[in-house]
Amino acid sequence: MKKVLVLMGVLLVTTALSAQHKSYIGVRGGVQLTDADISHNFFRVNMQNTYTISYHTGVIYKYYNKKNVGLITGLDYTVKGWTQSFSGFYPNYTARLDYLELPLLMTAYLGNGRTKYFIALGPYLEYLINHQLDPEPEVTEPFDWFTYDPDRDGKFGYGLRMGGGISHDFPFGQIHLEGFFTYSLSNIMDPVSRDSGVPDVSNSFIFGVSLAYLIPFGSLELYR
Repeated sequence: MKKVLVLMGVLLVTTALSAQHKSYIGVRGGVQLTDADISHNFFRVNMQNTYTISYHTGVIYKYYNKKNVGLITGLDYTVKGWTQSFSGFYPNYTARLDYLELPLLMTAYLGNGRTKYFIALGPYLEYLINHQLDPEPEVTEPFDWFTYDPDRDGKFGYGLRMGGGISHDFPFGQIHLEGFFTYSLSNIMDPVSRDSGVPDVSNSFIFGVSLAYLIPFGSLELYR
């Protein structure tokens, strides 16, 4: 899977850089609903997770060419995690994981004027820089309970991101509005072995909205 993601990244860059271009650079931020898919391929995991509201912020770079395709990348600080509900038997448990995330997205856009509609798809890489975990529950029965363990689990991850939205060029710069979904293809928790009891599926996912302000540069005339 890692080789496939690397190959996708190379194809994205070579495609986007193959023609006369126009670029934008700016800042973005937004809100998101974050959760995790925690399960096991061989054992039943009895967990009831709910979405947690979080946020992201960072820098964004956009690259257009004449073929109505382009590239979006950047560097984001994004807060992921999940909240486990115990159906009122015990207080909820929340795990917060703070990442630096590097997306590399192919974009296709429609529109010849200052307003453009776009879709974006591609891989991302992430690195965990901080974690905040609620105190370990003393009792969880009849529910299972698993969480991130810094002594066991890794910090690097990767996944896929897809989104779509609208952008408009003003005299003072571009406003970029996007709705997106991300899903990690790497596990948050390392199961170590099949009989360890740790879930062998622990993938984070996000539904989010992002708003960006960008400054243009480059020679390609996008308004016809």
